[in-house]
Amino acid sequence: MWWAGWVILVSTTDPAQWSGKELVALYRARWQIELFFKRLKQCLRLHQLRLQDWERVSCVVQLNLIGWWLQEEEAQWTRELLTSVLVPLAEDISHVEELHESQGKPEAAEWILSSWTVAHFCSEEVRTMLRGAWSRRRKQECQQALRRYMCSRKRKRGHRETEQRAWVQRKCVQPAGGVDA
Repeated sequence: MWWAGWVILVSTTDPAQWSGKELVALYRARWQIELFFKRLKQCLRLHQLRLQDWERVSCVVQLNLIGWWLQEEEAQWTRELLTSVLVPLAEDISHVEELHESQGKPEAAEWILSSWTVAHFCSEEVRTMLRGAWSRRRKQECQQALRRYMCSRKRKRGHRETEQRAWVQRKCVQPAGGVDA
């Protein structure tokens, strides 16, 4: 809108009830909802779901929404924490602005809190809390289940890294002066 200098907005609303500026403001508010859904999909990595069974998809989406709810609680707490640091109390504003100007630092009002950054940070935090830490013992206990996620099927054309690792391992185990197979 800033570059074009004009906007075309088609609406079925009553012009007596909504001015053009109010419709643009309403559209901008609606766009925040679209950005919320985009943030939800990206942070929860919903694009990575490869399920076809409806019951499984439904369960995974519901569990992800619970995870998002937990993330939102953490995000709200984080937002409040950071906002208290970035936005001083009303009576302190003039003093803080004078201090920032004298030190050549940006004013507190120049800082914004990105919902994207907070959501990504808190999503990772919730993921870590839910998954827990993976000790060597835990990996050994889950070896069979982890194989499903970490190993891929053998390829027709081979897998260069696997072949090279096997070759180096054979060379290291082979006695000195032996012949390579």
